[in-house]
Amino acid sequence: MSPDSPQSQDSRPRSPTLGHARRGALPTSIVAILVVASLLWLGAAAVTAMGGHLPANPFASPPTASGSSGPAHIYLTIAFDPVNGYDQYFPANFTVPVNTPVVFSIQNWDTGLNNVSSTYLKVIGTQDGIMTYNDGRGDPTQTLTSLASDAVSHTFTVMSVGTSGGGGGPSPSGTPMLNVPIPAASNASFPITVTFTATFTTTGALTWMCFAPCDPASMGTPGYMSGTITVA
Repeated sequence: MSPDSPQSQDSRPRSPTLGHARRGALPTSIVAILVVASLLWLGAAAVTAMGGHLPANPFASPPTASGSSGPAHIYLTIAFDPVNGYDQYFPANFTVPVNTPVVFSIQNWDTGLNNVSSTYLKVIGTQDGIMTYNDGRGDPTQTLTSLASDAVSHTFTVMSVGTSGGGGGPSPSGTPMLNVPIPAASNASFPITVTFTATFTTTGALTWMCFAPCDPASMGTPGYMSGTITVA
């Protein structure tokens, strides 16, 4: 008998209640899933329209580094908020141990370029004054002390305590205690990764910020292109 013939299908009586559920309103849990999926789809569509690219999981970075067994490690991702399309570092706020080398790995999916002043083209305050750069295409990792003015996408900058921006909001003046220029991704399928090591010698809260004018909304909203490093 053909599996598609009417005789082969289950002919047991159907519960009127179950039949109504199939034809009527969806369960609340399914509605919630559909709403979230719609919001993410709309955000991704907005990002695509802006020429951006979303990583598979921009929220996977651990927010706290521990230096109990060797150097601490912080993983940051620069991508786009999946709802509003704003440029964003994930996570924006994190904790690092005091007097311990902290290895930062920053993965950037943004292909956009932005102008910065000559100060923010230089690597400042990292171990040995360097950063390493990998383009995600399998090319050899490069060691850099600065970046060309036509290659900057974002910066990761911490101002010296006591200068403008050293514990407050983003400011274009003051002296950086830490500055790393972040290159743009060569295309939306190949994120670049910048790695550097820094040591924080005083406990407390420091404000990091991006000094590349990438997105006015992101630049003016804490948690997008600025955040807090808690040194403990």
